[in-house]
Amino acid sequence: MTHAPERPTRSVMNHVPRPRYEDKLTLAALLTAVGCARLLVRYDLAVWRISREHTDTAELLVSELAANAVKATGISHPNPVYCDLFDDIKLIAVRLRLVERKLVIEVWDSSPGPPVLKTQDFDAEDGRGLLIVQSLSSRWGHYRAPQGGKVVWCELNVMP
Repeated sequence: MTHAPERPTRSVMNHVPRPRYEDKLTLAALLTAVGCARLLVRYDLAVWRISREHTDTAELLVSELAANAVKATGISHPNPVYCDLFDDIKLIAVRLRLVERKLVIEVWDSSPGPPVLKTQDFDAEDGRGLLIVQSLSSRWGHYRAPQGGKVVWCELNVMP
């Protein structure tokens, strides 16, 4: 089974902030994973006492990241055939960390290709996910996971 990789940390004067809270979930790379990721955010942020406004934004961010991960590695057909799932099921992983005043959302998938921020046509029906992530988060990026694939992450300021 594949697990979410560790995100590289930056130390300042040998101090690496530890998360106050952390949770992760590994999911089959199916369209249903997006809803499950949203439920994880809703539940954890309620327990961590994060405001509903920030929870709504975090749900949207995790939706976009999880949908991109499923699209990159999984089965994006809404009604997959069982034999498609049985032979080579792919996984994605979602990790939430509350570090200092920021919520860090990380989504891992097995695709090595980096995420691509696309320019949008006025009438485009999809491809806005990373644009939404860029506009709603304080910062975002990606890195290669040590065991393969990539992690796309974003930060959301959730505390004054």
